[in-house]
Amino acid sequence: MPRYWVSWEQPTKDFRPLNDPPTDAILGWWCSGYDANDTPILCAAIQGVGVLDAIVQIAKEWPESPHWEDGFRFFDEKPDSWMPSNRFPLSDWMRERQAKHDG
Repeated sequence: MPRYWVSWEQPTKDFRPLNDPPTDAILGWWCSGYDANDTPILCAAIQGVGVLDAIVQIAKEWPESPHWEDGFRFFDEKPDSWMPSNRFPLSDWMRERQAKHDG
């Protein structure tokens, strides 16, 4: 199943997902900084059957996020076992989830 590397401006000061850890399709998420208006910029590695499924998975945890592909800063499809670089460290739940999805 493909993975997606996605980024968006989160229009809430509390940028955490609704659940900790988030839904199973979210393999990891990070706040990568803030824009000029102090809006959090989030990145996430997501597993989904397609772009629409990945967007639905994001909306489950961040309902204020964009709900269409063009609303994201980037939305890149990646290989099945891809995870982001060391710039985005993995927490314990992220390592466990990646191992589970990598089979």
